[in-house]
Amino acid sequence: MRIKWTEEKANRAAEIVEQCAIARDALPSLRREFGDEVTLDSVVSMLNRRKLSAPGERVNTHDVEEAERDTLPAPAEVVASKRQVVAAGVFFGDLHAGIQDDRAVECAIRAGEEFLRPFNEEQRFTAQVGDLLDSEDLTSHPRRRNKWATMDEEIEIGRGFLGDVTRRLGAKTNYLIGGNHDSARWEKYVSAHLRTISSIRRLGDALLFESLMGLEELGWSYTRYNKCINIGRCVVSHDFGSGGATAISRCLYGGYRAGSAFGHTHRPGVMYAGMCGETFRVSLNPGWLGRLEAIDYFNERSAREQWAHAIVTSYLDADGMLHAQVVPIVEGECIVNGRVISA
Repeated sequence: MRIKWTEEKANRAAEIVEQCAIARDALPSLRREFGDEVTLDSVVSMLNRRKLSAPGERVNTHDVEEAERDTLPAPAEVVASKRQVVAAGVFFGDLHAGIQDDRAVECAIRAGEEFLRPFNEEQRFTAQVGDLLDSEDLTSHPRRRNKWATMDEEIEIGRGFLGDVTRRLGAKTNYLIGGNHDSARWEKYVSAHLRTISSIRRLGDALLFESLMGLEELGWSYTRYNKCINIGRCVVSHDFGSGGATAISRCLYGGYRAGSAFGHTHRPGVMYAGMCGETFRVSLNPGWLGRLEAIDYFNERSAREQWAHAIVTSYLDADGMLHAQVVPIVEGECIVNGRVISA
């Protein structure tokens, strides 16, 4: 039913509108005063016709459609995006304690601090993807050139790194993955030197790599070499049976449906595939943090051109997928969140 605008009603409508910053904000009050049949369009036309809007201000008829739309009931429920970030984490690559590059290590930890700064403890995670130690002294290999650390010193360096990451990055969840250089060599060494069942039973849990490193005390969970864990839906291990420059692409297309994260190759990178939630996946490698001059089992020129210091920063979304980015460390510096991080 159309309202008959008497002078009294028109003046009252003008008062209501003048009390609001814009005309559409007056619509609820106008309907309480004159009934639900009132539309902003009719009020706008009437006020402009009678010149009752504030001096110098004509009521903006552009607001009409938006105001009417604003009065519609809100949806009962707003569905959150599957891409909503639920956690953030930092992947650290092969450290090879004893031949580590101290400047790269410090830069990596500082970069992790900067990246995780916006997140609380519950949302943060870290992962060290294997070869925390070098463990060459546990093998029959001749001692490497430029290597100064004993096995005992390697353990202390490795524990120091894990302690620094726990303390400075402040993540509630920390994953340590066993590598072929550390836990695998330790288990092989123990098997070779404790040949009797009675010796193994007597020493018990003290023989475990996690006991050797004191991981529980440092706040790290542990996964043995050649075993996997999941971070979200992404499969994480030290390696997946292959190395070399094409390992990332082989893992990406090799059957790990939700993606993979690994170390071993010393070649950092991130690759994606898939067009939708069911096929989207990532393959990532955080590189390494060692000193090139201490390596004598790989061609030095190839290593210099292919290996790199780095970390991988990542967001975990509500669908369990990792969104990752390599942060290269060049001569002890990197860039995180637009800031230069130096060691």
